[in-house]
Amino acid sequence: MSAEQIQDIALDTIVEWMDGYFHADERPQIRIRPADVGTDSAVFTVEECDPFPDNARKFCLTVTAEEITD
Repeated sequence: MSAEQIQDIALDTIVEWMDGYFHADERPQIRIRPADVGTDSAVFTVEECDPFPDNARKFCLTVTAEEITD
């Protein structure tokens, strides 16, 4: 398996895991949605829901995989 394949698997897993709603006791519910998924990065839209989605911000997450050789 190549580093690119590992990178693709990792990014796909992160995008799937992060898509949805999250709630912590001390803050409003947060909605995270993937906005643009590339080959090595994904842009997520993050909104606070109090009680409706508002104040949208975008974040870019980059995944890099490289093989470690001894």
